[in-house]
Amino acid sequence: MFATIVGWAGATLAALLSGWTEIFSAMGALLLCLGFAVFLTERYRATELRRLWDNQVEVQLRFIWRYVRRLRPGHEHFGPPQHSLDEMERILDESFDDLMAAKSAERGLDTYRLEMALSILGTLQWGFGGLIMELLHG
Repeated sequence: MFATIVGWAGATLAALLSGWTEIFSAMGALLLCLGFAVFLTERYRATELRRLWDNQVEVQLRFIWRYVRRLRPGHEHFGPPQHSLDEMERILDESFDDLMAAKSAERGLDTYRLEMALSILGTLQWGFGGLIMELLHG
């Protein structure tokens, strides 16, 4: 993405200085496309992370449920618990802390500043590129 933005900036500046109206406008379309690509990529990643987190919570609940079942009398056929209560507490604490950190990071995905900036600037450059170039180069 960074390379595309640098390429866009270079081509836009070159087109602006050289009076290449079509290239200048086309770079606006490229920037608009980049805005959509960033938006869709981030939403896809967020969806996949949510799916992973939901699965992690489900696994933790199953882990706790099985541990408690093994502690109850009459369930000897399950065998003794594989982890001590302290080990299980440590594992669940770490997992829960990771889950909370990931949920906190997820809030950052809900900002659309970059996508909006790229889309607005690209749309304006694409739509009004000819007028801008005519004003600058006559």
